[in-house]
Amino acid sequence: MREAALLFIGKHDFKSFTALKSKKKSTVREIYSIDIIKNNNNLDIVFKGNGFLYKMVRILVGTLVEVGLRKITLNDISLIMEQKDRSMAPPTAPAHGLFLSNVIYQD
Repeated sequence: MREAALLFIGKHDFKSFTALKSKKKSTVREIYSIDIIKNNNNLDIVFKGNGFLYKMVRILVGTLVEVGLRKITLNDISLIMEQKDRSMAPPTAPAHGLFLSNVIYQD
């Protein structure tokens, strides 16, 4: 999962990883880091970036879980990103357990 998370770091078009309906809004975002922390029987996955699209984090978490379960490969992630098609990405992770811890605005 940590190797897969590295594929999302940087500036990418996350069109495959959003439920955004509008065709006018840019789907390019930059992820600065994704930390995966084992916490007893839980995994904490912490995203830092310049902005996130509708359901983007939940879809990325669902994708990372699929990698952890060995249902998809690192190569699959690259292909999904290239397709720019939401239907190619794994299911969205459920909302329970997900929370926004803070927002930092930069000038």
